[in-house]
Amino acid sequence: MRWIMLLIALMISFGAFADMLLVGAGSPPTTGSSNIYACYPRIATTVGTPSDDFVSSDITALDASLAALPGSCTKTYPMWNGINSPDLTNGATNTSMKSARMKYIRSGIEWEHNCNSDGSIDTTDGDYTGSLAFIAKANSNGFIPHIVISSGGINPPGIGAYDGVNGTNTAHAYAVFATYAANLVSGYANNTYFELWNEVELGKFTRIFGDGVDTEYNQGLNYAHMLKLAVPAMKAVRSSIKIILGGLSDPDHMDFINGIYDGGGGPYIDIWNIHIYGTIEDRLVGFGTMVRQAMEFHGDTYKPLWCTEWGNISGGSTQATAITNFVQRNYTYGICDVLEVYAYNDDGWSMFPNQPSSNNPSQAMQWMMTNAAAYFH
Repeated sequence: MRWIMLLIALMISFGAFADMLLVGAGSPPTTGSSNIYACYPRIATTVGTPSDDFVSSDITALDASLAALPGSCTKTYPMWNGINSPDLTNGATNTSMKSARMKYIRSGIEWEHNCNSDGSIDTTDGDYTGSLAFIAKANSNGFIPHIVISSGGINPPGIGAYDGVNGTNTAHAYAVFATYAANLVSGYANNTYFELWNEVELGKFTRIFGDGVDTEYNQGLNYAHMLKLAVPAMKAVRSSIKIILGGLSDPDHMDFINGIYDGGGGPYIDIWNIHIYGTIEDRLVGFGTMVRQAMEFHGDTYKPLWCTEWGNISGGSTQATAITNFVQRNYTYGICDVLEVYAYNDDGWSMFPNQPSSNNPSQAMQWMMTNAAAYFH
């Protein structure tokens, strides 16, 4: 742990050191010899703040773009399926998830429970030991885990109140978090995907970026500052890990996205990430294409975009239709590479409302088990 603290200190003192450890853009996914993203339909944009609102013309524009693609392009876009926080100790749950072609599974850890003041980990904490058990169980059952490092809106000991973009408390919080995150990479030896914070732009799960105190743009700058400390420290422990942006849930926050890019945070993100609730089939197109446009505008055309939470909260008989339209639109237009369902309110926000028996999966899970083979890898 002492060498990690030294690394953080060096990065703070010598900003150029962080640039030596930038996350490379890498090679884009390919199908045969063609660039798969060159075959994706897109709504054209020439500005850095595209619209997030869904309008029917969005579908018209995507359809026109789809029709104009070269004949060599595949016109459907199989994706990966996933889920949030399943009970992996239950055999029926695992069987259902495999039937639904769910590969990626998401769980989290909250730093206020186990981060010491110097960024070391209290390895006796139940949140930490539970996440270790989750990772081990996921891998042993053939799933791919990914961990969200976040909080419940509370800071661990020694982290003071947010005091501005260049504040002493702010800088200290990011340095401690960088050490903590690097230690998690060391402890989570069998986990590759790390999502840094959750729904960051809302501020419900952390206050270290200035929610309610500073502008959305400055919050994006702050997130970039955190990335420039945490990601090099994490990748110094294990370079093969992948960094996922904390899921964006509010489609009005282009200022936050632009702040990340203007703060130099873009190169440190391997996978962009959104959350979609409400009228999910429309939000996918409005919000999803907005983020894709922003990524392309800033030179991140070839990076994946995941949706690590989605769910329909309208209730009633519309849910089966909403799921169908949501998955089919993503399959047709290739907006998100991975879809990780969170839950549906028809069953109290549980995909498996009768755990531990899991004999009666929710409507959404039943739909997945019946239809997944047509859409997912």
